[in-house]
Amino acid sequence: MGLSRYLKIFRLLPVKVLRLALLIVVHSFMGAVLAQSPPPSIQGVLLDADTLQVISQGTVSIISNDLEPTSAEPDVNGVFRFRAIPEGVYQLLVESPGYQPSASSEIRVLPGRTAIVNFDLNLTTLTETVVVTPGFNTGTTSQPVTITTYDREEIRRAPGSAGDVLRAVDSLPGVSTTGEFASFSVRGRGPRDNLILVDGIPFDKVVHFDQSIGEQEDLDGGGRFSIFAPNLIQNITFQPGGFAAGFGGKNGSLLELEVAEGNPVTPSFSGRLDLAGWEFNYDGPSYVSKNTSILFSARAQDFGRLFDLIGQRSIGTPSLEDVILKTSTSINSSHRINLLGIFAPERYVRTIDNVVESDNFENTFLARTAQDSGLFGLNWRWLTGPSSVWTNTFFYRGSDKRSIQGDSYPDLIDNPVEEKTSIPMRPEILNSYEGEREVGWRSDFRVVTANANRISAGARITDVRLDYDFRLDADWTRFVFDSNDFRSDPETKYIVLR
Repeated sequence: MGLSRYLKIFRLLPVKVLRLALLIVVHSFMGAVLAQSPPPSIQGVLLDADTLQVISQGTVSIISNDLEPTSAEPDVNGVFRFRAIPEGVYQLLVESPGYQPSASSEIRVLPGRTAIVNFDLNLTTLTETVVVTPGFNTGTTSQPVTITTYDREEIRRAPGSAGDVLRAVDSLPGVSTTGEFASFSVRGRGPRDNLILVDGIPFDKVVHFDQSIGEQEDLDGGGRFSIFAPNLIQNITFQPGGFAAGFGGKNGSLLELEVAEGNPVTPSFSGRLDLAGWEFNYDGPSYVSKNTSILFSARAQDFGRLFDLIGQRSIGTPSLEDVILKTSTSINSSHRINLLGIFAPERYVRTIDNVVESDNFENTFLARTAQDSGLFGLNWRWLTGPSSVWTNTFFYRGSDKRSIQGDSYPDLIDNPVEEKTSIPMRPEILNSYEGEREVGWRSDFRVVTANANRISAGARITDVRLDYDFRLDADWTRFVFDSNDFRSDPETKYIVLR
């Protein structure tokens, strides 16, 4: 019960940690570092949702109660711009001949920044249309009705998410969660039955502190923190069932996470430094290649210092780091390449110093856990013709996790606090190792025929290698029966793990 009990306490702390970190701030900064400070603006591209070809005809209008009616038209490259607009929150409405009208969610326009809003428009077969401004979670007629989508603003607004993308999923239809974990369950399945794609790449190591040793409810529950800092995910697409053959292999649900691309127009830096750790973000042009943008995020959090401050030292020392880099390069009008790198290590340590801090020494377990997870992917999009697109994704993902659990016996010492070095211990009772490697290639081809029918084909080749090792150093008494406990054999006094 020791490890699971303490992680039950730890999993309830994210909101408290966030609030305390905000209240006791050593230093924080947010701002933009610009060579020049242009007035706020909005810019985007109109694309055909199926062929990804640019749309050069149409009208883009700003929907706002505080601004006079304003509209813009795309150029030959499908690019539209609204220059020198006041800071505020807006919506855009797009109308283009032969396409369904589309409206964005709310867009925040900040000083000195160019907000990037791209539209993927769907063909319409209607000769007469009625424009209805959609609300949140609006899909398209070409998608199954079970699909739900969130963009950046909707993720930020999701109840109880605090900007965490996986906690935002908790509010989606068909999702079951207790609120204690960042993971989720669908249709009675566990968190590990969900297929999670990050920019089209299968990657299930998207949460921190996912247990390998402990009580069954904790093993099934999943992790507690997303590896993605707030605002790193541009869109999420969730489907609780009925997904296509190309997304097979799991029984729960399909969750697609699209990492945001860097702003190609204006750069911005942001950072945070508090008792829990630090965070640094860059979003903007690369200044190496004219057509390349970069999104970079790095953060480190060590909760040990914070637990010392709030009198919860007995929990131990959990720490994590996340480094995410994405570059987007437009080679020409037909070719586009995205590179994605993720590195997300984590550590958890509980020593005899933490044991003696627990109330009445009721939690005597010792633990050391270390996990290093990473992903590298290359996505190449080729517009092979006016009505076809071919996408190839090459990726490597890996994870190494070592979990060690032991026990201590402070009740055998008269004064454990003063004589903690003399407390008997079994530091490595359980020792587990989990290693995963996957190298893969995914290819998808899509074409739209003259009568607007969609034909899709694809292939996937992967090489997966797994290495699991679980060892018990000696017999371990896991439970002592009370005189009133039910037992199939009255002579049974202990449950021993051998």
